[in-house]
Amino acid sequence: MRPAGFVAGQRYPTLLSIHGGPHAQYGHNFFDEFQVYAGAGYAVVYTNPRGSLGYGEAFAQAVVGDWGGGDYADVMAALDEALARHPFIDPERLGVLGGSYGGFLTSWTVGHTKRFKAACSERAVNCQYTMFGTSDIGSSFNVVELGGPPAVGGHGALHRAFAAHVREGHHDAAPNLHSEDDLRCPIEQAEQLFVALKKLRRRRPLRALSRREPRECRARASRATGSSGFATSSSGSRDISGRRRSRLRQLELDPRPAPEATGEP
Repeated sequence: MRPAGFVAGQRYPTLLSIHGGPHAQYGHNFFDEFQVYAGAGYAVVYTNPRGSLGYGEAFAQAVVGDWGGGDYADVMAALDEALARHPFIDPERLGVLGGSYGGFLTSWTVGHTKRFKAACSERAVNCQYTMFGTSDIGSSFNVVELGGPPAVGGHGALHRAFAAHVREGHHDAAPNLHSEDDLRCPIEQAEQLFVALKKLRRRRPLRALSRREPRECRARASRATGSSGFATSSSGSRDISGRRRSRLRQLELDPRPAPEATGEP
């Protein structure tokens, strides 16, 4: 997607957006978040890597037990193809972002390459082993995605299930955004990444890397199929925790702290 006000011959900063699921898909439809990014002057690259829907069962199942494997290879291949086709993409000004499973793959990506100048991990899955016992779908979803119950997972599964990927690459420019009342990917998932980064003693203050959204639910950060997070709600008005809040602040490019919740339903 080209940025608003596109001028031929110029190069633009570009965002690689990774959808959640992983069994979801981007399509040829209007997506407000992409419009906001384009309106802010960014080009947007998005793709359906292994694990996405719409390409047959084998393709969708290819990511099971292999988060961070073929799916990572696919999103990087898509970026390379976009760079080859569209000279307006500036390879020196790349960002990557995603939510839920897309947040996992965002953290995984910046843990395995230094191509991106910035990243944003939203309401992410960071540790499938703890999510198994804390998420509203953990006892079923994570068993499927790990290829079996956590107790029988091997070291390779643990490496992909836990935030061990933060040991490589760089996360200094990767904010960690999470709503406290998210029941699908609970707030402890953000704390897993926070503590891992803290233990690694990353250079930037951790308060700049992590932001909790008080009394906010998943509706603040995920809305419909094709979003950058899990496709869990249909309208954005009510979601897993039952609260209803405006989503406008999520789309604001404003680093100021969010105001206190008003207690509205």
